[in-house]
Amino acid sequence: YTIESYRSARGINVDGLLSSFKPTREEERLIVRIQERYSVLLSPGQILWRRLKTRELLRTGQFFAQEYPEDINKCFLTTGGAFFADPASEQNHLEWYADQIAEPGWLLEELPYRQSTISFNGPNLAIWELPRPEGVYVIFLDCAAGFGNSETDDWSCANVIDVETKHHVARLRVKATPEQTGAMACSVGLLYNQALFGVERNGYGAAALQRAKDLSYPALYYYVDPDQPDTKPTLGWYTTEKTRDMMLTKLRMAIFSRSLHTRDAVFLREAGALTWQKIKERGDRMWRAEARSGHDDTVIAMAGCLAIADRASPNRRASSQHTEILVTPTGGLVIGSSGPSFPSPSSRPSLPWLR
Repeated sequence: YTIESYRSARGINVDGLLSSFKPTREEERLIVRIQERYSVLLSPGQILWRRLKTRELLRTGQFFAQEYPEDINKCFLTTGGAFFADPASEQNHLEWYADQIAEPGWLLEELPYRQSTISFNGPNLAIWELPRPEGVYVIFLDCAAGFGNSETDDWSCANVIDVETKHHVARLRVKATPEQTGAMACSVGLLYNQALFGVERNGYGAAALQRAKDLSYPALYYYVDPDQPDTKPTLGWYTTEKTRDMMLTKLRMAIFSRSLHTRDAVFLREAGALTWQKIKERGDRMWRAEARSGHDDTVIAMAGCLAIADRASPNRRASSQHTEILVTPTGGLVIGSSGPSFPSPSSRPSLPWLR
């Protein structure tokens, strides 16, 4: 918005349009947001240019937020071949989610689990909403190998979703071994009313699943083949090409309907980089969703939550042993009657935007 040419439109009588210009509600929110974040007051000419350019780009199947990102959240949204692009809508759903981004209320470094304390190797548990006493939750862990700690090495991620409200309430993202992340996810699940815990039983998740069994986690997910519903349930999520597509499709439907509520910038960044890519299987060309670059751990963990949410029983409300949580007058947390305490969000240093 500091570029002079972004105030005009070739072949358009801008002066005539300005005389009757009135911003929409979305444009009014944009004006307020840009002024609050960057101390820039947008002029009617700039808003009009944005409106005309948005219409121009839509005619070619492009989105304004991709070509002219207005803040750092929208820099990561893709268009061509994007998995979360809705062919039936002119709106970019991820652009809408970008406007909902908010810093987590708390970043926790550890949690109690029964008689011990489990470390997250730093402030790696992000919490947006504390557990409701009557809430039913699911947690799904996408587990990496945990071999390295470089920027290119994969993360392990566990997301927590409130089954009733579909709010994304917490996210654990860490580089650690499967056994370590399995224990970490157990402590997070216990905090959220013994959330139904799903993790794949094949791949690296098998070690995390075994660790959860060793720790006697009380609510592990059992997989039932949708094509053979009468077969005996088996412990852990079974990942195949078919089940992966199923869980990602469920996530895409939730994004399109905006029934999922998330304020996680990491999820948005990864979702924006997920594109359709051709793969070769059994001599045929097929399509599958793949990360264009970077990581997809937060996306897979979110899709997993939605995939197992139907199996979370509301009957657990009466039997769940709720973890005692005290919010101090300054906004800090005390977990358990004698457990660890954490400062308020305002008293902790702000982390860099891109970790």
